[in-house]
Amino acid sequence: MRSKIAVVLVVIGALAGAWWLLQILGMPPNLSPDVLATWLQSQGAVGPVLLMLLMLIAVVVGPIPTLPVSAAAGHGSSVLQWPPFMVSGAKRVSP
Repeated sequence: MRSKIAVVLVVIGALAGAWWLLQILGMPPNLSPDVLATWLQSQGAVGPVLLMLLMLIAVVVGPIPTLPVSAAAGHGSSVLQWPPFMVSGAKRVSP
């Protein structure tokens, strides 16, 4: 029972840490696809990794919608560059 509680606390801590990191890096409070795509493109080479992190958080935390994140991936710089990161972020948490 204690190990389950520890796992839940570690997951909550990791999600909170990831959300904090995104906030520190200037993630816009508006989750519209255009705003997210602009912000992710402004992050340079780290943008696809941040997209994957954001998609991972959106899949795990229910109230965060995944549609704007998916649409932002479609607005990315290349059709072949961003969607694989989005899919890998979603795939890490799905069964």
